[in-house]
Formats: sequence, C-alpha cells, structure tokens
Amino acid sequence: MATKLPKMTYATPLAPLQWATLFGQGKLKYDPNGELDKNDGTNYIYTIQCVLNQTQRDDFEVMAKKFWNDNKPNGLTKQNYFLTKAVMEATLDANGKEQKDEDGAVIEHETGMFTLEAKTNAVWADGSANSIKIMRANKAPLNLNGKVIGEGSEGVIHGSLGISAFKGNEGLAFYLTAVQLKKSVEYVGGGEVNADDLGEDEGMEDLDITTAMDTGASANAPAI
Repeated sequence: MATKLPKMTYATPLAPLQWATLFGQGKLKYDPNGELDKNDGTNYIYTIQCVLNQTQRDDFEVMAKKFWNDNKPNGLTKQNYFLTKAVMEATLDANGKEQKDEDGAVIEHETGMFTLEAKTNAVWADGSANSIKIMRANKAPLNLNGKVIGEGSEGVIHGSLGISAFKGNEGLAFYLTAVQLKKSVEYVGGGEVNADDLGEDEGMEDLDITTAMDTGASANAPAI
C-alpha cells in the first residue's frame, strides 16, 4: 500500500485573483506531448491563481520550507519544485518598445510580484464530479451562476499543502478547496478593440464572415 503523504490546511492572504477555472469541464492538465485523452474527465482540473507581493511571498516560502523539511519523504533533501513563480514583464526602451536579445526573444525582468496557483481534479478517479466551494467575504455561500472570476477580483484561496514526491519534480502541491471573494469582477473576455476603417475589402465577397467580435463575444472566452 502506498504511503499517505501528509497535508496541511492553508489559506492565502487576501490578494488579487486571476486565471480562474472553477466550473464545468475544467482545464486540461499540462500535456506538452499531447498524450492525454481529452474525453476523459479525470484529465481536467479546476484551478485559480493569486498574486502575492514580496512580503507575502517570503512569508509563504518560510512556512512552505518548514512544512517540507518536517514532512519530506525519506531520502529527499531539497525541493526541486516551488509553488510561487515570479511575475515577469517585457523590458522596454525609452520609446516604450520591447527589447529583444540576439536571438529575437523579448527580454523580460521580474516585477517584484509572484503567482501562487491552487488546483484540484475536476473529476475524481471513481468518476464522481468535484465541486469548488465559493464564499462571500463573510463566509456565506455564494452562487456565481456560472460567471467566471476575472482580473480585478480579490479574495482568499483555501486548500491544503501537500508533499509531491514525483521524481525530478519533488516539492509541494497546493490543493484547491474553496475561494472566498472580497471583490468580484466578472471575466467577459476579449476586451474592446480599437480599429480604424480600412475601406473596402478585397477577395472576401463569397465568405460569410461572422466572428466573435460581431457577436460581442470572445473567441477565446470560456464557456459560461
């Protein structure tokens, strides 16, 4: 029987929220080689990120390191995977143009902010559906009616920290349980497009051009 690794209940500080996928089918797990069966619900996750400042990130890492040292499996010494990731942005010149290196890649620098992502299975191994609890600031249940939490929202992510002993990627995992919202901004996708009139088009007389822009929806927006 496999050894059950320890977990610790954890809630993030109040922080900006982003990239929430909390309902429906969920988000396909990381699949760089395209090997996952997209028709298998167990290959999808629910996930959300918060954005921490330097102090919040440092406090988290002190706590996380202690949890790792107190609970790491026998034979392991240091972590190879860390939950917090530095937020990067493009380096601009005096004219606001992105700087690139000799290979043509955009040069980036750290912003001083860090992301922390929590995730969990959308469907359990037995085929039963998972459900993420959504709460108001006062802890009362909140029904988003399928609306997606968008950028500008603020809240607390609830879950648990666990040990990941995956070979070569040993470290911690943050398992998502609930989201407590202090401020909710609905994700609507796309955003406004400022376009000039280019005059008559050419070569499109026989095409039926109906796009997400025509309907006011985003082609990349999640289903609601």
